[in-house]
Amino acid sequence: MMNKNEFRKIYLETAEKLIPLITTEIQTGMAAHNPLWSRNANDFSEYIRKSWIRYWIALEGLISRERTPINVKVCDVGGFLGIFPLTLKKLGFKSVCMTETLEYYGDCMTPIFELLTSAEVEIIDFDPFSHKIPPMNDSGFTTCMAILEHYPHSPRQFMDQVTSITKSGGLIHIEVPNIAYFPKRMNFLMGRTPLVDIAAIHRAKVPFTGHHHEYTMAELTELLTLHDLKILRRECYTYSIENPDSLRFMLRHPLLHVSQKYFPDTREVLSALALKV
Repeated sequence: MMNKNEFRKIYLETAEKLIPLITTEIQTGMAAHNPLWSRNANDFSEYIRKSWIRYWIALEGLISRERTPINVKVCDVGGFLGIFPLTLKKLGFKSVCMTETLEYYGDCMTPIFELLTSAEVEIIDFDPFSHKIPPMNDSGFTTCMAILEHYPHSPRQFMDQVTSITKSGGLIHIEVPNIAYFPKRMNFLMGRTPLVDIAAIHRAKVPFTGHHHEYTMAELTELLTLHDLKILRRECYTYSIENPDSLRFMLRHPLLHVSQKYFPDTREVLSALALKV
């Protein structure tokens, strides 16, 4: 069974093949509907490298439930840059696909999609917030990571689509940003919005595809319960801070250190693993 260190090694090796493809041109195309994805606003290379722990937590949920996880059909809803599906193929998973709403990207993502296709990752043009018929109903492990917060309307349609994609007895892993992350709490306390800056929204083409609604763990739990999903595990974690237990970090950011170590509901990201019964 794979452990965290083995996964991290393979993930980072995979990331180094993907990162050079994320050019300024690609980020400019992606930023049309979300200016925070521009090269000036976002270093995707660091985001991808630091995200290994997010994807390990997702995979760990599957490994904990399946004796031969590589035989499970995986669908990564809203796979975006495709780093998780690409890593799963490197790990030997036999059937891996990702959905993405291709109309938002034009041709700018072609080099990345070509890399994914060459690795036998199936790319499905599908908007999970639409009323279109789902592209499958037999996914054994459906992941939806950093997706829900990008939609301004009711999440009901999205959840209906995700549960339809997943077979009975299949697993669903959902990850969302935590609106109650400690730095956001402090911003709000100081009169600064914890949400997207209005200037970024103002510059975006319609529809704006940045964050509309971030979640608390209570909200994520309630959402899964409303769709009759059996919650198996919940996680709160921070991935963007390196060495949060180091003496240097503790001295420079004492309140943040204490919040992240002792108060899980103040961490950066929330996830839940659920069973479709």
